[in-house]
Amino acid sequence: MIVELDQKDLIALVKGVNPDSNLFEHPVISLYGRHIGGFVDEWEWNIKSLREASDEVLWAVYTLCKNSW
Repeated sequence: MIVELDQKDLIALVKGVNPDSNLFEHPVISLYGRHIGGFVDEWEWNIKSLREASDEVLWAVYTLCKNSW
């Protein structure tokens, strides 16, 4: 299957997956989001940083997170 994705599509893909805890400190992943620990652990993406990233970086972030599960 061949699908054409623009930046908006790639950002939606990234926002749809969260990194596994072993990637929280990954040098690429940590540039675009942060782990919020405490009572409820969650990952928060930095939308501004994602919008400034290239398509190649967004794809790399997505595949790293997707493959970490």
